Amino acid sequence: MTNLDAARGREATFTARLLLAVGAAIVAVTVGVDWLKGTALQLGRIQVVGLGLGVASILVGVAVLRSPLVRRVGIRLWPFGADDPAPPLHVLAFALWLALASGTVEVGLRFWQFRSGQRWGTLNPHAAWMVPLVDAVTILLLAGALSIFAWRGFRHLGSPRLAAFLLLLLAIGGPLSLYSTELRWISVILLSLGIAFQAARWIVGRRERAASWVRGSAIPLVALVALAGFAPAARQAWSETRALAALPPPPASAPNVLLIVLDTVRAQNLSLHGYERRTTPGLERLAARATVFDRAYAPSSWTLPSHGSFFTAHPPHQQSSNGFTPLDDALPTVAEVLRDRGYHTFAVVANSDNAYPHTGLGRGFLQYDAGTATLWETLQTAALGGAWRWALKRLGILLPTRKDAEVVNERFLKRVDRGGERPFFAFLNYYDAHFPFDKPLPPTTLIEGWDDTAAPVIGQMDSSATLWVDEYDREIAYLDGRLEELWPALDRRGLLDHTILIVTSDHGEEFHEHGKMGHGWNVYNPVLHVPLLISYPGVVSQGTRVQEPVGLQDLPVTIVELAGVASGSPFRGTNILDLSVDSGRPISPILSELSVAEGSEKVPSRWNYRSLVWGSLHYIRNPNDSEEVYDLRVDPWEVRNLVSTRNDLPLAEFRAALSSLIAPDLPVTTATMRVIGPATGPALRHGPSRP
Repeated sequence: MTNLDAARGREATFTARLLLAVGAAIVAVTVGVDWLKGTALQLGRIQVVGLGLGVASILVGVAVLRSPLVRRVGIRLWPFGADDPAPPLHVLAFALWLALASGTVEVGLRFWQFRSGQRWGTLNPHAAWMVPLVDAVTILLLAGALSIFAWRGFRHLGSPRLAAFLLLLLAIGGPLSLYSTELRWISVILLSLGIAFQAARWIVGRRERAASWVRGSAIPLVALVALAGFAPAARQAWSETRALAALPPPPASAPNVLLIVLDTVRAQNLSLHGYERRTTPGLERLAARATVFDRAYAPSSWTLPSHGSFFTAHPPHQQSSNGFTPLDDALPTVAEVLRDRGYHTFAVVANSDNAYPHTGLGRGFLQYDAGTATLWETLQTAALGGAWRWALKRLGILLPTRKDAEVVNERFLKRVDRGGERPFFAFLNYYDAHFPFDKPLPPTTLIEGWDDTAAPVIGQMDSSATLWVDEYDREIAYLDGRLEELWPALDRRGLLDHTILIVTSDHGEEFHEHGKMGHGWNVYNPVLHVPLLISYPGVVSQGTRVQEPVGLQDLPVTIVELAGVASGSPFRGTNILDLSVDSGRPISPILSELSVAEGSEKVPSRWNYRSLVWGSLHYIRNPNDSEEVYDLRVDPWEVRNLVSTRNDLPLAEFRAALSSLIAPDLPVTTATMRVIGPATGPALRHGPSRP
């Protein structure tokens, strides 16, 4: 037996044992994770794939050990040669250079995709160092394993061509995966394999040339990554300093304005509005010093168009924010108006999908605090981070997926403390009640009424959907507790009594009551009916509850009038608080709108769902022009469509009012109901009730 044959025999034995170990580990993890969770083996797609890969690896390992023919064939077909192993330090240095290069390319591609409109979203402001960091950790771990093979002298497993191939596969696959939508995943995988294989052959065949290129470009590459990571923060700090210095003097005694949006919180699950589980004791205590609107309705059933209306005072169809289109600068925002009156405007946003800077909602804010540098966001930012997230989730390690309410509070108070003497307009977006729900959650024992009141099965709900309602209620209770910690913090700073405080939500949530889970699918009451509290001691009535329906697109008018800066305001509409002092005025129809892609459409249709809440009736016009009407006084969950059972419904008036409201050049009109009068009679009961 020659030395080469002996070396190949040792490598074959090592390879077989490695395959056995890897296969056993895959099987153990696949079965063990479910066992650790206390559940039986769930043979879903991931478990089937895991068991298949593990068993296949074990079988191949056994075949290599037990079959001389398989040993000989495997070694002869090994495509990476048997060159002398590369020095471990060379492998690690090459891996680090690849990670920096791959991360830089990925950041550039992401930036190009977002700027050119190919991809919806935004880059985390820390992405310039996050992506190279994740790539470096991932690729260096692989390089470390390959270096061990090289150190132990295994020719095949430690060969330079294999090392270059595997490292290039990760470095190329990350950026290419950004185009998985256009190319499909199988195409991305095959393309990455082909490019990595050919590039590895080229590099190994020209080692000195490749090494010279790596050495010559390493320092400029490190400098580029460092500059790209440092520049956004420096630029932001510089622009904020200049913007603050350029602000005009604010009006004398101008109050602060704090707009709090509880993302995805529907009124029907708040004890503030009659829900049997006491999910919001903090808001109930705040209600004693505020005016509460029991029937506030969001302009749309998802984040972007609703916030667009909050900021511009225009209904969704009159602004650009729709689908994957951001809010443009055609309409002035309340942040711009207050900034131009001398306010220090800033925001702390937890919704990283539809309230980040790419949405246009940051216009007018001197500081728009959206990105964070948490571990989860770091892994979310990089393509290779997807493998880490999947692995951590399978191992039962649940990392926070967003800024929680405590972080939002902390960052807001830091901004307040650094703001000086100027009045501020602050916008806070809390994301805790948005699906998927993070853990740990408040224990049910802390929520009064939990054991006595189970989540009801309503409409088309499956009984299993009530488990999501339980999670949702706990998140709301957690959020309520964090809000109640915020008020004393403001009071200690002497700000609470001199601040216009508005607490509301951008939309609600549906738990299959109408066949859908989530929001942005329709315009039923659960996704439109939201809380609204307004507090301003000495100006806004305390302990008052308003039963008339109000629309949240009137928030800008309300804010500038309360702040005393309405002169020259570009906003039209009605001060919401007028309803609390003038109960005899006509009831206006409240318009809500939604765009949803139908069928094979790639771009959502323009406002194909429309809703009018008028008095106690809720009118819905669907994309197929079918109509629904519900009496919210007796049917808040909208189980009984009156169109099929009532002949006296004012459909003609609804249609005329809707035509008037959506006409682009016609003013908004008000009228009174003909058949069923305004909702000043029996108060609506908003807690859960079985139909």
